Amino acid sequence: MHHFFGTKEWLFVAAMRLPMVPGELVDSALAAAASDPGRSLGEQMLRTVLGAWDVAEMRATFLGLLRSAVTSEQAAAMLREFATEAILGRIAGAAGGPDGDAAEPAADSRLRAALVASQVLGLALTRYVLALEPLAAASADDLARAIGPTLDRYLTGSIG
Repeated sequence: MHHFFGTKEWLFVAAMRLPMVPGELVDSALAAAASDPGRSLGEQMLRTVLGAWDVAEMRATFLGLLRSAVTSEQAAAMLREFATEAILGRIAGAAGGPDGDAAEPAADSRLRAALVASQVLGLALTRYVLALEPLAAASADDLARAIGPTLDRYLTGSIG
């Protein structure tokens, strides 16, 4: 596996025929947030995710995985393992307590990352699967402004 794909993430990307590497997408969002002080981390992450979902091939693949995970425990386990290793770990690394508490326990950072995932996956379900209006027709900018502060609180605010 390592000879042909390098990592489990690249194997997953190849098997699912994803047009982009999700972990690299998260890294890109984190880097963009660090270089643009005008946008918060939560807002930048959401803009990046929505930009990826605007790519029809990526959205179709992601929604297929999401629908499968809801109906199949095997698919849910596969997606959970991938998300935990490739995406949530990176988000947890960027998370920290109020006032940038870098000494926050790892379990708290993982909880913060899981809270971000719950918000973003909920958005995907309501926007793309249920097509709940007016959320389905909202612009990426409007959604980033509305939901970004919630992601920021999950990432660095008080959650207790």
